[in-house]
Amino acid sequence: MAKQLDITAVSFQVLSGDAVAFTPVDEIVENVLKNIKPGAIVIMHFNHPQWFVAQAMKKIVPILRKQGYEFVKLNDFKLRGK
Repeated sequence: MAKQLDITAVSFQVLSGDAVAFTPVDEIVENVLKNIKPGAIVIMHFNHPQWFVAQAMKKIVPILRKQGYEFVKLNDFKLRGK
């Protein structure tokens, strides 16, 4: 069906665990860092601002950048042939 609609379906490779209400920041960080691989799509939820997703992202992003990871939009990801 996606092909008929001329869209590309993607899935995530890293589940952060943030969808469970009030998952501790350090648990979210650990889930992402222990499962990350080059080219991975990490799923995180920003629909509950009172949960700890933003705080976890503030820790995760600098660590991954220091490890050489970069962040791209899905459209750019596709264009790069990943």
